[in-house]
Amino acid sequence: PAPGAFADFILPGQQTFQIKIYRSHIQPGPMDQPPGRIISDRRTYLGITTRDGIVFLDDVQLPSKKRMPVSEFLRGFNLPENVMTL
Repeated sequence: PAPGAFADFILPGQQTFQIKIYRSHIQPGPMDQPPGRIISDRRTYLGITTRDGIVFLDDVQLPSKKRMPVSEFLRGFNLPENVMTL
């Protein structure tokens, strides 16, 4: 909820940008990936690995854009090739 959370995305070969996270959910569980790894199917989900599981982003906002579901964000944003899928 208000005011939300902010995260800096630093993607290889691209500029750094900040997103505002309005809603997210957690999938707890052991991870075999290091914390901070971005995972996505490039269409419906976007998550970040943590030591204790995955934080999935649900509603986000880019600078000077409107709030949107993560599926809409992914339709207009090209993730780098090294992003993992579940």
